[in-house]
Amino acid sequence: MRGRGDACARATARSHPGQHSPDPRGPGSVSRVVLDASLIMKWYLPDDPLFEDALAVRDGIEGVAPAFVQVELANTLWKYVRAGLLDIDSACAVVSSVVGRLELVADEDLIEAAQRLSASLDHAVYDCLYIALARRDGLVLATVDKRLAARAADLGVDVRYLSKAV
Repeated sequence: MRGRGDACARATARSHPGQHSPDPRGPGSVSRVVLDASLIMKWYLPDDPLFEDALAVRDGIEGVAPAFVQVELANTLWKYVRAGLLDIDSACAVVSSVVGRLELVADEDLIEAAQRLSASLDHAVYDCLYIALARRDGLVLATVDKRLAARAADLGVDVRYLSKAV
């Protein structure tokens, strides 16, 4: 299969779980950053305008995410499979690659805080998992989701929002 499926598979092959670029603060120092599914997907879409920026965020950090990120990624990839843009083996390889790169935090450790945030922000619980994690651990939240970035910033979370100005 040609197209995004091949590109996605090539991107998966380029990933090296557990390997990070050196942190500019010195040897042995790696920043932990909460990464959401919208940003992670960009790592595997070389034709996306945010591909290079997303890779730059990925390199040199230790990515952290709620375990639910696997479900979000698998669901997004299913849409590519359903559209014939990606084969199922490549989709599964992407999720496996991501799981190998991230520190996954159990959803049950975040769910109550996420529910409370969801109610107060009128925002989806699954997105609030990322905000809850960033708040709990005092971490930066990196995303390409403008609405999530705005909600998190309103709560005082340090946000790295990636967008391409048109």
